Amino acid sequence: MPKEIFIENHGNLVHKGGKWLNNTSNSGSVVATLIASMAFASFSNIPGRFDNVGLPFLEHDRRFTVFPIASLIALCSSTTSLIMFLAILTSKHQEKYFHKELPNKLA
Repeated sequence: MPKEIFIENHGNLVHKGGKWLNNTSNSGSVVATLIASMAFASFSNIPGRFDNVGLPFLEHDRRFTVFPIASLIALCSSTTSLIMFLAILTSKHQEKYFHKELPNKLA
């Protein structure tokens, strides 16, 4: 009974909350897409120059091995956040989902 009363009296809050979630998810997905594209570009390109044989000058430098690992971590993290934002955008914005599902996806 209290749930139905809440739904009747606060339907406007559900509408506003759904709109806010969509706006937040849109902004977050744009940022995550930009970060993912930059991380992919930096992961797929080898930094530095090459010698005459075709081997990179920085091949034995520790930073040369740390750079692709950090880029891969950034790529995986931004792709995961992009998937989560898309899950929020495609989810239903109904009263029963505002209690646990949607806040957990946003966090």
